[in-house]
Amino acid sequence: MTTPMSPEDVLPDALLERIRGRAAGYDRDNAFFHEDLAELAAAGYLKIFVPASDGGLGLGLFIAKTLLERSGATVTFSNQPSPRSGAVIQIAWPRSAFELPQGTFDWPGARGRRANTV
Repeated sequence: MTTPMSPEDVLPDALLERIRGRAAGYDRDNAFFHEDLAELAAAGYLKIFVPASDGGLGLGLFIAKTLLERSGATVTFSNQPSPRSGAVIQIAWPRSAFELPQGTFDWPGARGRRANTV
């Protein structure tokens, strides 16, 4: 029997701090966030919906939604309008979640903590 994972196991505060710390540089340089994506993959964050039998974490929708919300995202679910059919899942992050003043961590995913600053 495995121990259930918490959102903090997959998306710890230290990872969120590193990603946030690089955001301004990616924006300034108009660069793709390769380093962030690699860290998210290494943490297992990109496998949250993949069944364990296929190499993913096999987490349920509620836990996946919680992880996304912990990163500052809003997750909405709806149905396709007629005549189409199927589910629509929209995930959006406010730009402000990545543009806070240096050293401030008061966005939803940070639980009101402040970053260490030099």
